[in-house]
Amino acid sequence: KFDHTTHVKTVSSTKSSEQRRIRTTLCELYPPLATFLSSDEVKGGLKVAKCVGGIKLLVLNGEPLFFQLDEEGPYIPHLKLLHRFPDALPRWQTDQGAIKPVVAGAKVMCPGLRSEDSMMEDAPAGACVAVTAYGMQSAMGIGWTTQSSAEVS
Repeated sequence: KFDHTTHVKTVSSTKSSEQRRIRTTLCELYPPLATFLSSDEVKGGLKVAKCVGGIKLLVLNGEPLFFQLDEEGPYIPHLKLLHRFPDALPRWQTDQGAIKPVVAGAKVMCPGLRSEDSMMEDAPAGACVAVTAYGMQSAMGIGWTTQSSAEVS
């Protein structure tokens, strides 16, 4: 489990030019979040938390918005942000039998997406998607596709 006191090394404010660059990049990666990212709430309040293992968190008022696994990697929406903005990413839905394994960290395989109660929004290979379960509105995970939605179905 993540613990702020042991996993976060530093939290710092960023220069306004750096915040603008980050917000522009995020708007390009996640167009449905552009209005939120351009709001006055976000403009002056972004902080960067550097964590153990080289992970960075973008934090607003103590709440994580995005994380970055390495210096060159993209920013990925935090699950709390997806719960606030459920349409920020394409949704790939699994059947109900996959809930416990996925929440425990299992990978989602094509058979779990092909059942008759699953649903996939269009996404290319290499896209970031929200993983949901049949009958649930909130995302239970975030994943990267290795195949496009057309290849899976």
